[in-house]
Amino acid sequence: MRISSLFVFITTWVISASVSAAGFSPLTTIKDRAQTNMGLSPAHATLLPDGRIMFFGLKRQDGSPVAGDGGFEAALTIPANLSPFPATVYLDLENAPLECSTPGVCVFTDEAGNFASVTDILFCSGHTLLEDGTLFTLSGTRYTGYQLANGDTGSEMAGFNYNMTYNSGTGLWNRVPGILLSEGAGPKFGHGRWYGTSTRLYDGRILLTGGYDVVQKTYKGQPVPMAYELNVSTEIYDPATGNRELISAVGATPQAIFNPDYSHVFQLPWPTDSGQDIVILGEAAKPVVMQADASLNGNFTEIDLPRPGAVNGGNGASTIMLPLRYDQSWNYQPGALMMIGGGNDGQLSSADILDFIGGGWTQRISLDTERHHPSTTILPDGKIFVVGGHPKAALPKPQNALLIDPAQNFSVVSTGQMATPRGYHTVSVLLPDGRVLVAGGRTGGVSGANDEQPTMEIYSPPYLDVPTRPVIDYVPDVIKNQQAFPVLYHDASSISEMVLIGLGSMTHSFDQNTRSIQVYAHNTEPGVVWGINFFDNRATPPGMYMLFLLDENRIPSVAKIVQVTR
Repeated sequence: MRISSLFVFITTWVISASVSAAGFSPLTTIKDRAQTNMGLSPAHATLLPDGRIMFFGLKRQDGSPVAGDGGFEAALTIPANLSPFPATVYLDLENAPLECSTPGVCVFTDEAGNFASVTDILFCSGHTLLEDGTLFTLSGTRYTGYQLANGDTGSEMAGFNYNMTYNSGTGLWNRVPGILLSEGAGPKFGHGRWYGTSTRLYDGRILLTGGYDVVQKTYKGQPVPMAYELNVSTEIYDPATGNRELISAVGATPQAIFNPDYSHVFQLPWPTDSGQDIVILGEAAKPVVMQADASLNGNFTEIDLPRPGAVNGGNGASTIMLPLRYDQSWNYQPGALMMIGGGNDGQLSSADILDFIGGGWTQRISLDTERHHPSTTILPDGKIFVVGGHPKAALPKPQNALLIDPAQNFSVVSTGQMATPRGYHTVSVLLPDGRVLVAGGRTGGVSGANDEQPTMEIYSPPYLDVPTRPVIDYVPDVIKNQQAFPVLYHDASSISEMVLIGLGSMTHSFDQNTRSIQVYAHNTEPGVVWGINFFDNRATPPGMYMLFLLDENRIPSVAKIVQVTR
C-alpha cells in the first residue's frame, strides 16, 4: 500500500522507606474499607488525569480465591514521590449510576404475566479517555433473569446499549445521553457491545467497534447453544455535539474486524491514498483499514496480510503502536504495530511487527515462552514491558517480565519476577513516576473465575536505579501539537528528548488509549528546554498525556500530566 505523506480517596501516604531496586514490589492485596469482607479483582484499569487509577472488577471474599457475586468499581490513589505501597490499600465502594445498577430497580412484568429482572455492571466494558480527560465507557454486562407466565425460567447475558462517563475533577459519574445505534439481528432485552472497543480519533470523536450484542442464554437451567450474537458494525459518538452516527451497519462491516477479546483499533498517524486512517486487527490479525465517514460506509479495505504463525493469532494477543519517533532511527516506520503473544489455536511465543510502510509483517521477535493474554506497556525510554500471560496448560506459567528494546533491534531481556502468575484479566498501567502497576489476572490461565487475583504488584524499571533523575519544575498545563513550549527543569545537564505517553486504559491485554510520541527537545541554556511535537493530531490525538523529560542517558523524569490540544 502506498502511503501519502464511593469515592473517599486515600490522598496522602507518609512513608519513609526507600524505593526498592529494579523489579517487582511485594504483593499488595486490594480490599474495600466500607465492607470488610469484600475485595476487588480488577480486570479493567485506567489512569485518571489526577494520577489515580480507576479499576473495574469483580467482588471477592476478603481477598480470598472464593468467587463472589456481581461486580463493582473502585478508585485508589497511587502514593506520590515513588513511595512504596503499604501492606494493604483500602478502598471505598461505590457503583456508577448505571440504568439498572440497583437491585430491584429494573424489574418488568408484562400483561401476559412474563417477568424479567435486569442488572447492569461495567465489567467487560470498553473504555478510553475523552479529549478533556473524562473517562468514557462503552457498554458493559447486562444480566437478565426471567420467568415466563407458564413458569419456565431463563437468563441472558448481553451488552447494554449506552455509555457512561466519570469526571475525576468533580468525582461524578454520568450516563451519556442517547443509546448505541447498531444491534444484531435476534430478539433480546437490550442491545450493546459487550467487549466493545472505544478509540479516540484525531478530531476528538470516539469510534465504537465490535463486541457482542448477546453473549449467552440459558433456558430452564440449560445453556442455549449458539445463542451469542456479534455486533460487527462501527459507529461514532461525538462528545462535542452529543451526536451519534452509524458508520457501517451489521452486514456491511467486514467480519475480519471482529476479535472475541476486543478488536484492536488504532488511529493511524497518516492517511492512505484512499483516505483511510484507522486500522483494526481482529481475531486472525488481518489488518483492515477504514475511514470514520458514514457517507463512504466506512471505506473499508481488507489487507490480505494475516499474522504469521498460528491461526487466529490476534485472539488473546496484546497489541501496541510502537513509539512514534521523528528521527526514525529504530528500524520501523511511524504507525508500525507490535502484536505480542496470543494465538487462540496455539499460543504464540513471539512478538510480530506490522509495518505498513515497511511492507507488512516485517519482523518476528522470539519471546521466552508462549504467552496468551500478556499485558504490554510502553515505558518512557521506549522499551516495551511485557508481563503475564500463560502458555498451554501443561507448561509453567511465566512469572518473569520481559523488556523489548526497539532501539537495540528489538532485543529481549528478562526483568524481574512477579510474586504470582497472572494470565487472563491481567492489567498493567504506566504510572507518572515511571513505575508500572500490574494487577488482577488468573493464575491458571483463561478458565476459572474463582482464580481471579485481588492483588497488585508494582514494577520498577532499571532506570530507577540511578542516583538522580531529571526533575520538571515547570511545563504548561496545555500544549498544542506542532507549537513550541518551554520546560524548566533541574538535576540534568541537558535533555535528549521529551516523550508524550497517553494515559493507560487497559482490559483483556489491550490498552484502548495509550500511545508514545517523541517530542523534539531544543536546549537553550542550563535548566531550560523548548519542546515541539512535530507530529500532527492523527499521530497525537488531542487529550491528556504524561510528559516525560529524558536526560542524555535516557533516564526519564517523573512525568507531568498535560493536555494536548488541536
